[in-house]
Amino acid sequence: MVYDIYDRQKCYNLIVSHGLNSKNLTAQAECLDEIADFISKFGIDYCSEKEMKQVAKMADNKSQGIRENSLKVLGEVYRHLQDGIWNALGEVTPKVQGLLDARFKKIKIEMGIPVQSTMQPS
Repeated sequence: MVYDIYDRQKCYNLIVSHGLNSKNLTAQAECLDEIADFISKFGIDYCSEKEMKQVAKMADNKSQGIRENSLKVLGEVYRHLQDGIWNALGEVTPKVQGLLDARFKKIKIEMGIPVQSTMQPS
């Protein structure tokens, strides 16, 4: 990884500024994957709310690679912020909220956090 050689903040900023704004959908998807790996290794100290909102908007993209990797990024952020992620993301479309709820439920199960059932008792 280049993070051991170069400044982490500068590497992260390059990935975000040039990768997420690329016109190439494959490049965007790969940069989202790299951001998810970065967050899992180094935490969310380098991430801003503006970037997280941009990633949340990308979860509604027509490209499956971009959708999946943006959910992966937001899943890694969720591991650090838990339910505080909704404050960082702000308003999201109902479609994206449904995708995020499903992803966060899986993460809660992985982390051993009890998941509340939405089923009504009979």
